[in-house]
Amino acid sequence: MKKLNVLFVTHHWKENSHHSIYSGYQRIVDFFPKDKIDATVLTWGDENKVYEKDGIKVIIKKVPKFARFYFKRNILSNEASKLSGNYDLVHALYDDVAPVKSKVKLISTFHTFKNLDKDSKYLKFRFFRQKKVLNKSDKIIVLSKNLKEILSKYTNSSKINVVHYGIDTNYFKRKKKLSDEYESLKKNYKKIILCIGNYGTQKEKVLSIAKSHKDFLFIILNNKWEIETKDNILFYNRVGEEKLLELYSLADILYRPLKFSAGNTSIVEGLAMGLKIFTNPTEGIKDYLDKTNSVIIENEKDFDEAIKNELSIKDVRPINANNLDWKIIAYKTYELYEEILNENRINN
Repeated sequence: MKKLNVLFVTHHWKENSHHSIYSGYQRIVDFFPKDKIDATVLTWGDENKVYEKDGIKVIIKKVPKFARFYFKRNILSNEASKLSGNYDLVHALYDDVAPVKSKVKLISTFHTFKNLDKDSKYLKFRFFRQKKVLNKSDKIIVLSKNLKEILSKYTNSSKINVVHYGIDTNYFKRKKKLSDEYESLKKNYKKIILCIGNYGTQKEKVLSIAKSHKDFLFIILNNKWEIETKDNILFYNRVGEEKLLELYSLADILYRPLKFSAGNTSIVEGLAMGLKIFTNPTEGIKDYLDKTNSVIIENEKDFDEAIKNELSIKDVRPINANNLDWKIIAYKTYELYEEILNENRINN
């Protein structure tokens, strides 16, 4: 059977993402079977460049270094439209770089929408472009059921497919040995609580809970916040790959109070690392959690009750993310590619 020639469009890639190089939605490209897909990635960078690595062709489109947020994405979208005719289909891994003038079938993955984060001025501005992408896309992937419900108000729901966020379960494994620095921290606190990520996180809740629970260490990793490391708060703006794994391995609980959510990188990573997830009742993230791997926290009383239960647990939990392994997610996505191209053959 002829391999599919697919162009993946993404502003996140290994050279230019705030994600770990082992996580982020763009990782899906690494897990498509090489005997079924010829993958080309179009992303942006400081210079025009083409290279191939691990069987994936990467095209880097130069964008002005100080270009505005929307303008940069528009450059990538236009370049994808120009290149699209050379491929069987285009998959925009993030809807804001989708080529709305694609010459071939287009699949777009939506991670968010204005109704999801009602306070975001950026999403209100982006709404008009998102409507164009909804109309142009032959199929749409969303990371949670609640996002499908929202988008169904603006386009035909039959073309919207829920395919969950994935995780590299081979990489995200607990380290058996930690540095002496971190081993000593475990002795000084009852539990280690980790909070990773900015998008949608309720900063005030994290700091309030930390302030009232001095016998627990709160490790906060966030590249947007500025917090002083003091008392029972250990703050990092950024960390390297090894340190990230150490932090996950050190922690007992991932605490992520969210204003809104669809898929969530740190929660999926936390599940893979065997952490109990403390979060609030947010639609979208419920797709990924159940009573065995999470506790819903609405207020400080809930937190106290959940912590009491956790204090009795000594062993690390097993991985809770095997069903989210990227190989499974990539296969489900590949089935959508076949479906869309079969529809095209029938119609022609």
